[in-house]
Amino acid sequence: MSRRIALVFCLILLVGTPVYAQNALTGPPNDPDANKQWVIRQLGLACAWEHLTGNSDVTVAVIDSGVDMNHPDLVDVLRTDGFDAVDGDDDPSDENGHGTHVSGIIAATINNSKGIAGVAGGGTRILPIRVMAADGSGTNQDIIAGIRYAVSKNVQIINMSLGSMLPLDSEDIVEAIKEADAAGVLVIIAAGNSFVPLPNFAFGVEEFAMVVAATDPDDRKTDFSNYGKWISVSAPGAGIYSTMPTYDVYMTSQLPAEERFNKNYDQMSGTSQATPVVAGLAALLFAQHPDWNADQVRAEIEKTADDISAQNPIKRYGPITYFEPSNLGKGRVNACNALGGPVKGSAAAVGGPEGKSNLIMLLGFSAVMLVVLGGLTVFLIRRRKHNARPAAIPAGGFAPPPPIHYDQAMAQQQRNLASQPIVGSTPPLNQSYAPPSAAPAGGPAWGKLTVVRGAELNKFYLLRENQIFIGREASLAVAISGDSTVSRRHTIIYRDPRGIEIEDAGSSHGTKINGIPVQGRQLVRPGDVIEVGQTHLRFEG
Repeated sequence: MSRRIALVFCLILLVGTPVYAQNALTGPPNDPDANKQWVIRQLGLACAWEHLTGNSDVTVAVIDSGVDMNHPDLVDVLRTDGFDAVDGDDDPSDENGHGTHVSGIIAATINNSKGIAGVAGGGTRILPIRVMAADGSGTNQDIIAGIRYAVSKNVQIINMSLGSMLPLDSEDIVEAIKEADAAGVLVIIAAGNSFVPLPNFAFGVEEFAMVVAATDPDDRKTDFSNYGKWISVSAPGAGIYSTMPTYDVYMTSQLPAEERFNKNYDQMSGTSQATPVVAGLAALLFAQHPDWNADQVRAEIEKTADDISAQNPIKRYGPITYFEPSNLGKGRVNACNALGGPVKGSAAAVGGPEGKSNLIMLLGFSAVMLVVLGGLTVFLIRRRKHNARPAAIPAGGFAPPPPIHYDQAMAQQQRNLASQPIVGSTPPLNQSYAPPSAAPAGGPAWGKLTVVRGAELNKFYLLRENQIFIGREASLAVAISGDSTVSRRHTIIYRDPRGIEIEDAGSSHGTKINGIPVQGRQLVRPGDVIEVGQTHLRFEG
């Protein structure tokens, strides 16, 4: 009798088990550094991967500085017929680092117990095309040669995480992009990192290519991202963790020591990182819909993007409009929505767009299970009532806590890092703050910086020297942690007879006062907000 009941129980479980695609992922990836990739939670990638994790018939051409051809997280996805336009040969090995980072975001192998997980899950192929020299420079001729080579190799997608602040002398590049578009290739390019409403090098190309702006974990436009009516969509571009060459390259060995990146893996920020996020999503859609063309894939990405206008209200500083939400395209891309939403019967489906119907099905299934288990329990009690024993409990007398779900862990990580918005350009001076850390040793303080937005909200720094650096280097007087968009030495504060001045120290993303980019040395007044990366500090004299 008990065996019959157990058999019925197993049959019910089999009936209620969803059927997944052959190359799908039904749980969190086992890549050890996936917990450093906030993009997984933000885009709903765990949900998208329940549909599929890419297809080797889909290729993304990465037109960049090349790729580390032997990186353990990329070696299985790299095509061997790449091209080096700089040296004119068939060895596109990366001598800079940028292209390897971009490639990992797109297709680092998923679930291989190594490093990270690429957006396209590692099933997608990467065609490496080198058009940038070791120092990150490149010519129009090499870029054009790279675009045409990619088209000749029948790729579905071209990723171009490169550009120039000035959209001059690029008509020939635009023509090459138009050729790629006419050939049915989806071209995706970066918006640029000049924090201005100006196009990248490819002026007027938005009809023929997707132009991508960058957002942060709170779905706000990053300070550095360009914006404008030519933007197609936005995507995560702040503190993106990805692959780096396993050997010394320009970015890991020749930059100033305080600005160098790590080998193997590190994080970068920029529209260069947002662009491959969209390229990876496009690769998933081409794999899911092999009969779709580039226009259909682009339309689906734009249609299913999340509206983030509420997170990006218009901010005004005097007569200047600092930012307009309409300039972020169709919104921030959403991989779960683009791939069709949660798979029926999956854990994601219960709380997703199909939540109501799936919840009803789940409740019905639970009711049946309760009846079956209730009958089984009564039977066993009656049969064993004379020799029943108490149920065993773990040593120590308590049940272990349930494991933390992957998505919950990612969400908690983001809550810990969440920053608070500033109201206006100069928050009130009497804003409350948490108890300060110990004051640094030295002479009397002549000023104070308080974090009013960022990972270390309400922490303050006393200013004692006549020249002070702000950055993420631990030895600095104002050492910012928890913000990967802050350079190791980001901003310099000077105290001299003319007053208090600040100057950008050659940072990656610039410095601002009250939302306005700092040019040269500028005076700072009490109440002004200094913006370094995603961290905002209010100055008090």
